Amino acid sequence: MAAALRDAGVQSVNISLDTLDRDAYSQITGRDFHEHVLRGIDAAIGAGFDQIKLNTVLMRGRNEDQLIPLVEFAGARDLILRFIEMMPVSTIDVLGRK
Repeated sequence: MAAALRDAGVQSVNISLDTLDRDAYSQITGRDFHEHVLRGIDAAIGAGFDQIKLNTVLMRGRNEDQLIPLVEFAGARDLILRFIEMMPVSTIDVLGRK
């Protein structure tokens, strides 16, 4: 898919990656797609996107130990690592009510 996107003219991609630890990734996301994400990053690099941004949410007690490994991972691949704020995903989170 990365090559098709690049061929279609897409110049940059954002990829969410909160941890390099597979178990922690599964706990955070509720899915065991860690290897898919890593393969997607490699595919994006291979496709030659102008920019590849990794979006990371650091959460106390869950993945803050991943700061240095993620910085090193991104640096070794010449990727942009961005630390972003966790976004609310339900009306309870946003409005504080059901």
